[in-house]
Amino acid sequence: MPFFESKWQLRVSCISLLIVSILIGFASSFEFLCVFFFLLGLSTGIYDVCMNTQAINLELTFKQNYLSLMHACYSIGCLLGSFLSASLAFASFSLGLSFSLVGIVFFCAFLLLQTYLINDIKRSETKLVKNERKKPLPFFRRLLRHYGFNGLYVRRGCC
Repeated sequence: MPFFESKWQLRVSCISLLIVSILIGFASSFEFLCVFFFLLGLSTGIYDVCMNTQAINLELTFKQNYLSLMHACYSIGCLLGSFLSASLAFASFSLGLSFSLVGIVFFCAFLLLQTYLINDIKRSETKLVKNERKKPLPFFRRLLRHYGFNGLYVRRGCC
């Protein structure tokens, strides 16, 4: 199976988020609306995982903590997006126009930030010493690792 780096997956998910967000505003039936919300959730999930991977790559590259800062910026962006959408709704903009304007803002941010994405760091490049940990991992970390939430399970990570 080929390996697709997170920066390319992030670019694809950003473009799909943009397209689906605009299409939601022009949905003509309940069925289309359900399909668009499914695609929005799929794109958001891929985007979230790739964003966390980029934060972990930054942490491994620069030996500083970036994951919490990126989550804080994401949360501030969500709040500003909610404020912008509520302002457009209060100003009686149509739903299609509102989603299109938010999409334009999102696309401009995407064009600006996508040039700063970094390549994924492979496990073989990380200089981790085998058997570095002396004590067993706590149950919560083992559970996260077992269920595949490896974005939360990194050396000196957020857990």
